[in-house]
Amino acid sequence: MKYSITIQEEHYSNLKNHLLQEDGKERVAFIICGRSLVIDNEDRLLTKEIHILSENDLLSSECYQVSWNNNHFIKVLAKAESKNFAVILIHNHPKGVNHFSSVDDIGEHHLFKLAFNRNGGNRPHASLIMMPDGSLIGRVWKPDLSHEPISKIRIIGESFRINYPDRTSSFKSPEAFNRQQLAFGNSLVQDLSKLKISIVGAGATGSVTALLLTRLGVGELCLIDKDTIEESNLNRLHGAKLKDVGKYKVDVLKKYIKEIGLGTKISVEKSWINDRKSINHLKTSDIIFGCTDDHSGRILLNRFAYFYLTPVDSANTKSIIKNLIHN
Repeated sequence: MKYSITIQEEHYSNLKNHLLQEDGKERVAFIICGRSLVIDNEDRLLTKEIHILSENDLLSSECYQVSWNNNHFIKVLAKAESKNFAVILIHNHPKGVNHFSSVDDIGEHHLFKLAFNRNGGNRPHASLIMMPDGSLIGRVWKPDLSHEPISKIRIIGESFRINYPDRTSSFKSPEAFNRQQLAFGNSLVQDLSKLKISIVGAGATGSVTALLLTRLGVGELCLIDKDTIEESNLNRLHGAKLKDVGKYKVDVLKKYIKEIGLGTKISVEKSWINDRKSINHLKTSDIIFGCTDDHSGRILLNRFAYFYLTPVDSANTKSIIKNLIHN
């Protein structure tokens, strides 16, 4: 099971402004999050609202520790309880210590013991640390009070940013992406390799989008389309041949991408996007490309984007890459 967090950009900006101040002291806030679960795959927390503790709410605040009255935390728990929402504790490390300290371990153990005793449930809560550069690391706390690292933290809004534990400036780009690395740096190549992108519609725009993303080095693609190839599709369907008429578009496109040999993982769903398996793929995606000409499908994707805080783009790979380059 993977654990991840998606943070709305407005929430992130407000948290950053609160936590990272010139006096170099630790500060704290709480985040109430919705939950998105795909069993045996991913448990994702989605930020709904933030609760900032002001200077007057703190018992102490120094460069290596912060403390507060837990009455504030109990009020946040009460608000989260009615909808079975999760609560995240977030604080900063002004000195740049990029791991949870022993003080963090002890304090969070007691805090989340209180959370599970009060609210019950078998789903995790979480904690985050913000570094001086605004980057984030995190972990989830389970009902048995064990904890696991968060595999990915997304910040979505006008821009798209990701944090993950093994992100490093010393990442060695595969030979196939050397030109890309020279133009945009190692970080872009590594970030793209960590993304799962779903493409809804494997026709003209969907097939070319899939090929572009493969050649950019995206780590995982899911192709969703229930249609088969017709002869009239061949003038615009990338990867399709006359002998493929009658085959599923996603199967032919998957085979073509595999033959390119760049290592992109491919999964397919031969169904409409309201099918449970398709929805589960969308729920575990970082980005979705809506390449369908079906109006009901577009409406569903629009609603999905807002409910699950997942960027949906209309086959504009340039905007996604631009955001990753500048973040």
